[in-house]
Amino acid sequence: PEECVGHVDLDPQTLAKRVDDERDVEVPLLSGFKTDWEDRTESGTFVWYHGPRPWGGLPRWLKHYQVHVTTFTTEDGETVVTAHEEANPYRPDLWADHLTKGPSHSVEEGVEQAENALEDAGVEWEVVDGISA
Repeated sequence: PEECVGHVDLDPQTLAKRVDDERDVEVPLLSGFKTDWEDRTESGTFVWYHGPRPWGGLPRWLKHYQVHVTTFTTEDGETVVTAHEEANPYRPDLWADHLTKGPSHSVEEGVEQAENALEDAGVEWEVVDGISA
């Protein structure tokens, strides 16, 4: 629940497309299939990268951080948005940090980054049942 950003009235694919217009999102290749605190099964996942690159001119997907957004669909058809920030798993120098939820892992920063992305994309969200970071 600490990763919960809020509920939106968009399906996961539409949400990802709207955020993609602002953050250039990707669907991670190695993402797992998650369940949330209400035992709902993951309905979507996407990431975007930010922060410094080890050398200038490298692709954007080699930036230091990724924001990982996962969605779950409620019985009412709303989409629950959750997020965290973590080290970029595509960077060999950051794999251990990513896999162990090391120093780069931050729920608070991920939720804030996701809120900013939703705002930039013009997506309205609602905090429900007091669940939010």
